[in-house]
Order: sequence, then structure tokens, then C-alpha cells
Amino acid sequence: MSGPSKRVPFELACRNWVAKIRVDVDKAFRALALETARRVIERTPVRSGKARGAWMAGVNSIPTGEAPLDKDGAATLARIEAAIAGAKAGDTIYLVNGADHAWALEYGKSDQAPAGMVRVTLIESQVIANEVVATLR
Repeated sequence: MSGPSKRVPFELACRNWVAKIRVDVDKAFRALALETARRVIERTPVRSGKARGAWMAGVNSIPTGEAPLDKDGAATLARIEAAIAGAKAGDTIYLVNGADHAWALEYGKSDQAPAGMVRVTLIESQVIANEVVATLR
């Protein structure tokens, strides 16, 4: 039986990973958040555009307020990109939906997105991360 293994501190492990993938971590963090938001927005069912337009992002604080209708999601994604533009790795990015019916949509109320928007996107998180890193190399 061998002795205790050496543990690499988490911070050092992160630095080694960053060196290995050779990308700017802050840029990768923002790109990952933006791509995740894009997929969630695109998957949000549209009737009036209220739910799609109600997506908001905040860095280190939960955003609140009203958002305009947005059927195609372009303005919503632009707002989110602007909100996270200064985010750095280690920050917390909140993606929230202020529509009163967003929860019902996430949990199967719409035939357009019976599996939800957020849950489906989270399942793809590793794929999204791999794609983001590949585009930044």
C-alpha cells in the first residue's frame, strides 16, 4: 500500500488547465455564459415574445426589472452580452427570466419546449464548453 498521494491545489490545477488549453480564461468564461444564454433564449417558446424577451443576466447580483417583448431573441441576447461584458472567471453570472409564466414553460406547459429550456441546455454544458474552447484557441 503506498503513502498518501500528493494533491494539487485547485488554483494550481486551474492554472495548469488554462496553460494547456491556451485561452484567456475570462474570455472563455464570458463566451460560455453567452453561448449558454443563446441556447436557452432560442429554446424559449414564443407566442408574444414576453418569455423570450424576459431573459436577463447579472454579474454577481440577480437582475430584476421588466424587459420588452422580443420574438426573435436578438435584442435579449445583446442585452445579456452587454451585461456580462466585464465578467471575469470567478464571478457569478445569473441568468434569470422575469416572465410570470417562465417556470411553467420550463416544466412542460408549452408544446414548443416540452423538456424545458434551461434543463436541456444544462445537459449540454460539457459540449458547449468544448465548443467554446475550440473556437477560442
